[in-house]
Amino acid sequence: MIQRIQSLLLILGVAIGILLLFLTFRQIIMNSERDVVKTVEYNLFHYSVADEEGVIEKNGIPFSSLILVLIISTAALVNIFMYRKRSIQSTICRFLIVLSSALIVSFIFDLDQLGGVKFMVRDVPINYLIIALPVLMIILFFLANKAIVKDEKLIRSAERIR
Repeated sequence: MIQRIQSLLLILGVAIGILLLFLTFRQIIMNSERDVVKTVEYNLFHYSVADEEGVIEKNGIPFSSLILVLIISTAALVNIFMYRKRSIQSTICRFLIVLSSALIVSFIFDLDQLGGVKFMVRDVPINYLIIALPVLMIILFFLANKAIVKDEKLIRSAERIR
């Protein structure tokens, strides 16, 4: 049911997961003389570190982050249609909160392999999104869980009155 607030919050969580799939984070690391030392590019399908000549030093696929984002987005989408089973929906929301926390840890580990987290949080504000978006997902899933529990209490009180 789309008119329920928890459904809207879960849809926003799915949208953030899809957004994470397509965002590319790029950072140019410079030394004190403002010469390019490294170029780091990271998205969920590929990451690479290139030196000043453009020769790739490291590259690969961040499987753990990719799989976590796919599981979170799919579970949140399935959770929207479980509106008749509120207790299961609440449990899945709590599970999504844990998975989103694991996604943040996975991002930090991936960035640490690429040369440390400090290069991603320098002067470029878009690079904060790689950590801020999963935090926003946690907040959305928490609010959705709170709305589901509130809905469940309302249904139970209405059944007691009958």
